[in-house]
Amino acid sequence: MRWSIALVAAYAWSAQAAGLPQLLMRQEHDLQLERQPNSGAAIVRRDDRVYRSDVQIATPPSKQAPAPPSKAVAATQQNPEVRTPPKKKMSRRSANARTLAPQALWHTLLTEAESTNSVSALLARIEADSDWLETVASADLLQRLGWVLLTAGREDQAQRWFTQALTREPDNAPARRGLAQIYVRRGAGQEAYALLEPLPGAAAELRDLADALAEQARMNGEEAAEADWLRRALANADGDAIGLRERLAWNAQRRGLWAEAVALWRSLLVAEPRIEWRKALAAALQEQGEIEAAYELLHGLPQAEQQRAAMANRLAQQARAQQRYEEEYRWLVAALRDDADSADQHILLATNAEARLSNEDAAKYWARAYSLRPDDATAAALAGHLIRLNRTEELARLAAVDPGPLADEWQSWRAQQLLSQGRARSAAHVAPAGRLPELRGVLAPRISVGWAARDKSGSSGGSHLRLRHAPQLELAAPLADGWFQAELSGIGADAGMTAQSLPFGSAVLGQPAVSTRTGTHPAVQLRWSYLGGSGPEFAIGTTPAGALIPATATFELAWRETAENHAWRSALFREPVRDSALSLIGLRDPNSGQPWGRVISDGVLVDGYRRLSWTDQWSLAGQVRFARLTGRSVEDNQQAAVRVELMRTFDAAGFYFLQAGPSLGWEGYRRDLSAFTWGHGGYFSPRSFVSAGAALQFQTVSHSRWLLSGRLSAQWQSIERDSAPCHPLAAPATPTICTNAYPGERKNGLAGQVELRAVARLSDQWQVTASLGYRRGPAYRDQVFGLTLVYLLEPQTRLYADDLPKNIGALW
Repeated sequence: MRWSIALVAAYAWSAQAAGLPQLLMRQEHDLQLERQPNSGAAIVRRDDRVYRSDVQIATPPSKQAPAPPSKAVAATQQNPEVRTPPKKKMSRRSANARTLAPQALWHTLLTEAESTNSVSALLARIEADSDWLETVASADLLQRLGWVLLTAGREDQAQRWFTQALTREPDNAPARRGLAQIYVRRGAGQEAYALLEPLPGAAAELRDLADALAEQARMNGEEAAEADWLRRALANADGDAIGLRERLAWNAQRRGLWAEAVALWRSLLVAEPRIEWRKALAAALQEQGEIEAAYELLHGLPQAEQQRAAMANRLAQQARAQQRYEEEYRWLVAALRDDADSADQHILLATNAEARLSNEDAAKYWARAYSLRPDDATAAALAGHLIRLNRTEELARLAAVDPGPLADEWQSWRAQQLLSQGRARSAAHVAPAGRLPELRGVLAPRISVGWAARDKSGSSGGSHLRLRHAPQLELAAPLADGWFQAELSGIGADAGMTAQSLPFGSAVLGQPAVSTRTGTHPAVQLRWSYLGGSGPEFAIGTTPAGALIPATATFELAWRETAENHAWRSALFREPVRDSALSLIGLRDPNSGQPWGRVISDGVLVDGYRRLSWTDQWSLAGQVRFARLTGRSVEDNQQAAVRVELMRTFDAAGFYFLQAGPSLGWEGYRRDLSAFTWGHGGYFSPRSFVSAGAALQFQTVSHSRWLLSGRLSAQWQSIERDSAPCHPLAAPATPTICTNAYPGERKNGLAGQVELRAVARLSDQWQVTASLGYRRGPAYRDQVFGLTLVYLLEPQTRLYADDLPKNIGALW
């Protein structure tokens, strides 16, 4: 065993002080051991000493020359056959002589054995004189016999005679040392220490033996035993014993005895100011709770920056626990200065800035932490602070430079913004995969089959209108970063029979009744909207085809801009005027047989809203529209319209939004072409139409089963109409020509309007939508209704505003 070799070496070295030349040693700072020829000695090196493990006794402890043997003894040695005469009773003087004679003989034999290094003669003699040795021989002779046998490698026999010597003389120092050396060789170091401890002048031996036993305990993981043996070694040491004290200090450090470790390190630093000892003392002070003292102790030490930073962070934690955030900030900055740039340190500074309510500092430190360690957590924190500081442009720039986790946070924020604006499909398009699981299925392709109808009051054969869309087929799916819709509708109109009391076409009063019912005419519309937030929208389509007047193309080219506190949309458009069968499809002149009507509106509009800066509860919304209206054999016209609403948002349970406020609108046309004679278009076109009132609009929260949106308004309306000619254009040749003019008029009154849109989820892949509209003015009533069944190609478990049917305005 390694430690037993060390024990042998330690004890052998100490034995020299007792006059046992068993080990050659030179004790210097860098000790070199001379190897004896043919000795086969192993060298054990530990601390500042070098030991030899092949401890051999060169000479016995006693060097006195024994008395010459008597003639009888000599004769016996020369001729073993000679028999001694029978014993006779002797006097005391004769008995003492017989006791001394073998003793002298044994001393002579031992001297010869020591000089010749041969114990064969001794072994035979031991058997012969065994009883005498055990009962009569002196302790000095027995210990010499033990050393001779020990030197010859006869440990068991040596132990026997060392033990016998101690039986006669318990304080016999050579016997104790010999027996101790046997114990050391056998690894029983504690028993060896107990033998040597009572001996005077054995301090060096005890020190080295305790030193070796401490090392043995350390290797065995016995920390408490190591400390005990180190203290015993220190008790027998002379001088400063720095090495032993250092080992004891490390032992206390390992065992968590911080007060003892601090005292030992301080005493060592008084003797010698080593850097590693200062660091160890600082660690012990830190564990003892004296962190600031430990921090100062490491000041200026090389390669202690990381340790100082750890201590500064500990002090910062203590300050934070006591809510002393400024002090925490001071220590965190100190740690940053010591430990250079680290992501963890900047994260600590960022959270401190949050506690100090300094979003600017928090964003700065999170940005630095993200640059050092671009992971999901730092990206989320940095994005959150930039958003709170309304520095979304900076967030977008950083995300573009480093398309990693920060880009995901930027896209997630955009998705949340779009979702808050009711644009679930756009949110699902820009959201990173897996970030918004509630939007699953929102972009699923879908097929719709529907039906819609409109009934507007008015004169039979003229302003009265029954309009139907049956069937309505629609295919919708994501396409090229956008949402694509293809719609095919069968459109039919019926205004009833013309009245003989009213002019119609180019005919005069009293003309025969004419039916204004049209067949079903197909109309197509393709629409694409960008799903990435702000971006373009466009649509192309046709007016109803197969009617008296050939279909014409319609279109819309728009740009939508959305932000957190505002949104607006501008568009160029070409659309049909849906006020009557004449304006939408066109009718045949009963006199000439020529068709006229089918009015098209070409124009531009801008609408949107903005949240007012001084409050989050009020917003201003509006629309501006300019258009030029043309038709077949219909005089050209111009339209302008303005609408403004000031809306207040209310918090109400169960509603995604609930807004109410005053509204004001104006609409005007250059000419009044609302009649149904040649050159007129049959559409509402007063010189001035003013409305003032209040509006309420709402949408329920997104449920898994249903969703409802609506608008209600009550208004006071003032309508002023100019007089208009009966035939503003040259009419076809007729027997009589209408020369009367339509007189101007002014009407005032109350009006109301209700619009409701709803969607219900029948299953994960089936939905049904419904729309209802009703409006009533001083001189008219108008109502619409629509129903659609929707099939989704992928499951969708939640409903959003994008699932609602299209605006009722598309039917009005």
